[in-house]
Amino acid sequence: MFFLLSQFVHRITRGSQFGCCVVAAFNTELVLIGLHAKPDYAVEEMIALENVHTAVKQHWNTDNIIIMGDLNAECRYASLPELEGLNIRKDPFCWLIGDGVDTTVYSTDCAYDRCAWHSVQITGGAVAPALC
Repeated sequence: MFFLLSQFVHRITRGSQFGCCVVAAFNTELVLIGLHAKPDYAVEEMIALENVHTAVKQHWNTDNIIIMGDLNAECRYASLPELEGLNIRKDPFCWLIGDGVDTTVYSTDCAYDRCAWHSVQITGGAVAPALC
């Protein structure tokens, strides 16, 4: 089941996002939000992800949400002070790929790709809250 956030998203971001509701083998819903942020608007799009998260949460009535993708969330596209000011970098969000982790295949050393969860509670699953 896919939920395209087209009309809502294009008002607040410059990229294309989608939500995908995944029902795991143990019947726990997990919603994935994917984003490839435009580099020059990375911070603006990450700010908008809070509203995207709210829309997805209301659409599927769940807190089990993971935001992931190429957020261009470091180096020349997003400074550490800009990242620290983001609401999606604060509780109850948990970023699984930390600052300074090289997620590129080039000679740069940047954590552009990120994965963040919001209150994921998967009984018997592999996601451990101790990671945050």
